[in-house]
Amino acid sequence: MKKGKATLIGLLGYKNTVKYGDRLKLEILNKIKKFGNKNKDLSDTINYILIRTK
Repeated sequence: MKKGKATLIGLLGYKNTVKYGDRLKLEILNKIKKFGNKNKDLSDTINYILIRTK
């Protein structure tokens, strides 16, 4: 039995985690549209987190 905390990749697998992240990103971006130009920083942060590479 493994010890430690579970991760999304460990639970869902890499491909499903990427799909989940994309779906979550779209939901968040749709919800913050109502803030107009004020949501730019948050949108940029979300895109950076999901696109970045190590």
